[in-house]
Formats: sequence, C-alpha cells, structure tokens
Amino acid sequence: MTELMHESIRYHPWIGSDYHSGAGFSGRRILILGESHYIGDPEWDTPDFSEVVVRKFGIVEPRRFFTVVRRTVQPEGGDSPEERSAFWNSVAFYNYVQSSAGTGPRERPTPEMWRDGAVPFFEVLSALKPHGIVVLGRELWWNLPKPAGQMELADAGGESVVASIYVARDGTRALAAHVNHPSGRGFSYSRARPAVAALIKAVQDRSDEIAGATSPQPRPDPAALALTILPDPLAVCRLDPGEPVPAWAWTGEPACVARTRDELSVVCREDAVPEGIRSEGGWRCLRAEGPFDFALTGILSAILAPLAAAGIPIFAFSTYDTDYIMVKAEDLPRAVGALRAAGHRAG
Repeated sequence: MTELMHESIRYHPWIGSDYHSGAGFSGRRILILGESHYIGDPEWDTPDFSEVVVRKFGIVEPRRFFTVVRRTVQPEGGDSPEERSAFWNSVAFYNYVQSSAGTGPRERPTPEMWRDGAVPFFEVLSALKPHGIVVLGRELWWNLPKPAGQMELADAGGESVVASIYVARDGTRALAAHVNHPSGRGFSYSRARPAVAALIKAVQDRSDEIAGATSPQPRPDPAALALTILPDPLAVCRLDPGEPVPAWAWTGEPACVARTRDELSVVCREDAVPEGIRSEGGWRCLRAEGPFDFALTGILSAILAPLAAAGIPIFAFSTYDTDYIMVKAEDLPRAVGALRAAGHRAG
C-alpha cells in the first residue's frame, strides 16, 4: 500500500494486516486519526515514522496514549501482547498534520500545518477507504476540512454524538466522530467509549443513510473540471488609469488588460515587464478548459473553494470562454493537489 501513497503524504499511515478485511468491526474499516508527530531527532523524521511508532509503542512497548486509544475503541480487549497486536492490526492509524509539530506536545501545530493537512487527508481516505474515522482531540476536530454533511448519532446513554461525513475525490465516504484527546485532562472513558461505539454501530447499520447523506452536490458541469497549467511565469502590474496600453502588456499567455477610473491593470509574462513598473511577479496560471455557457453557474467557485480551503492565495480573471486562476509559483504544487483532491483534473 505504501507505493500507492500520494506524494503529499509525508508520514505513511500504519495499516494493520487485517485492516482491509474489517476484522473485529463486522467488516468495517476503522481509521484512527491522530493529530501530529513530535520528532526530536531528525534521523527519525522518515516516511515510516507512524508505522514504527505504532508497532513499538502500540504493540511491543505499550505507551499510555496507545493503550488509552485501544481501550477506548475496543474496551473488551485484553492487554496481552497477542491482544495488543490483534487490535492494532485491525485498524489503520494516521496523523493529520504532515510535518513535525516540534519536539514535545507543548508545541502546537501552526495554522499553516493544519491548513496543509487537508490535501493529504483526502488522499489517505482515497487510499484506505475507511468506513469510520475516530478523531482524537477537539482541536483536531475543529481544524479538519469542512465535511460534506453531518449526522446525529445517539450513544448507549442517549447522549447526542455529532458525526461528520467526508467524501474523497474518488467518492469514498467516511463517517467521523471525535473524542477528547487521550492525553488531555478532559478525556474520560465514560464519555469516549460510548461515542466511538455509536460511530462503529452507525457505519455497520446505517451505510445506506451515510451514502445518501454524502452524495456530493452536483457540479455545474457533470464531469470534473479540467485545468491546464500554462507555461509562462506571469506578473500583475499597475499603471496610472490614463496611460496608453504599452506594447509589452500583450506579451505571454495569458495577457490581460483592464482599465478602470482608478488604474490600468496588466497581466503579462514576467520577463516582459520593464524596470520601474509597479508589479508583483512570481505567478503561475491554470486555465479552466472551456468554453462554458454563460448560463452555467458555480464554475469559478468550484475551482476557488478547494484552493481557499487549502489557504492558497489566488488572482483570477475571466474571458468570454473560460476562467484563469493564478497562484504563486511556490504554491502551484499544493494548488494542483487541492484541485485533484476536489475531483478536478489539473496538470
């Protein structure tokens, strides 16, 4: 499975040997979603770090965190090496933040770390196809991408559990619910176990309801949008409103000129801009492959929404036939990943 991991996934998930069969959960695949790694020694900062940590501290030399997770998800299990191994081999484990958050839990993930976790998260869903996701911690829960929908579950004590529905780019549907962080003061088995049990019961008994609730909203175009990366590095320039349009403004593809009473704005190839012109360079452009009928709605928003969710700044403009979306050159790989994760074809 490692070779199927998307390039955005820095730390490969632990995938138990019985995970795909759903052993222990009536054929349902359960993904345990942690928050972040803390890596003090750079030599340990490798793609298999999650796998090494789960094997060592979940099975061989059990640490409190992994023991609490195991006893929460499967309260009836024992503590022998064989029972620890059986549990961890029945689940998958993945940390949402895909960079080391520091050397210890007092160091928190930055807003950029949370933001950058979205694309690999959806890629993991596509690769592992879990039915249920146990989310460890409220802060992680609050920083997950916006779900496609929600369901209200009732645990054994009659308490309401709000579960989120996530849809990956390949249509994989997963139901997620959270518990307080197993290492936090607010954690208690009395609250966490019923919530996890309600989640597992829902993915076992309410699969049709989950499938219906997670149907993606119809796109303006029934096919995924295709976007082409144009080759020219671009710049955005500002001239005084009364100036004539200079010849260099039409250099490159695309080239765009817009005049208002406040400014003359030019988009053109970066190396064509003369010195002394007020400009900002370093842009790359994606062209939505049209043409699109004027009666269609939501084309541009379908492109911009995943970029906004990934925290990628954009500059966009439209022509008679289609839309052009510019992103900073350093953001282009993340932009392509976010668009692909949203179901578009970008490249």
